Amino acid sequence: MMAPAPTAAAQDEHAIQSASTAPQPVLMDAMATELHRALAELGSSTEPVTTSKQKIPAQKPYFLSYSVADAESVTITSQYGAIMNSSASHERTADVQVRLGSPAEDNTHGTHRASALTTMALPLTDDREAIERTLWYATNRGYGKALDALEKVKTEQQVRAREEDSSPDFTAERPQVDILAKEPALTVDRSAWESRLREISGIFRQYPNIFYDTAVLQATHETDYFVSSDGTKVEAPNHVARLIVAARTRASDGMDMFRDETFEADSAGHLPDRRRYWRRPRRWPRGSTI
Repeated sequence: MMAPAPTAAAQDEHAIQSASTAPQPVLMDAMATELHRALAELGSSTEPVTTSKQKIPAQKPYFLSYSVADAESVTITSQYGAIMNSSASHERTADVQVRLGSPAEDNTHGTHRASALTTMALPLTDDREAIERTLWYATNRGYGKALDALEKVKTEQQVRAREEDSSPDFTAERPQVDILAKEPALTVDRSAWESRLREISGIFRQYPNIFYDTAVLQATHETDYFVSSDGTKVEAPNHVARLIVAARTRASDGMDMFRDETFEADSAGHLPDRRRYWRRPRRWPRGSTI
């Protein structure tokens, strides 16, 4: 006798369990651990919670999520053959979403949309304890904001006329698990690109009527992580590089004229070779107005 086919819910549950048992980055694992802790502890006390403004009965969140953007970038800018800026940065930013009440009416109702979201920088290294403590702090701040907002929503509902829009504040969706393959680390030969950009922007010295020019390299590698109380878990990397060449001149009637060329690829190493982006500015006649 054949076993019945698994339901869609069972398939989702299996996918969630498979993802949770697979090796995870420290950041994703810390997010999931802190999410489970927060769900178990927030609102479990019988004592009123003291927020920034008042004491409010504790409530358990019906939805909680963490979204983290882990981004590295390199930006190099040149003008008239000289480097104006050459910098690299690394940022990790967490958005903590806390919803109290019910999907029909929660702390984001009406003009209180922002009460669900708390944004905070995260440690740049994979220090699990530091990441968890920072998420804990952001979550508790967000929980206090949500409690204050929910009390305001309840008060406003009592004193205001019945609303025409009765749509819910939140809709539940099936949980999704999507862990994409990792992208290679961001690699940019800054010395080589500085030389290349000086060469590109240096072309505009030949055109006296061009009063502004720039050649810019922007290379970014970002991985977005998301976990939520409904079981959704997403890890999505993205790598993009852009080369931008722009110039501005002024026509005989006084009108400013602007022209730019943009090249885009999945990495700085895949941007067009010198011959392609070199010949375009060369087409502009000497002393012309683009």
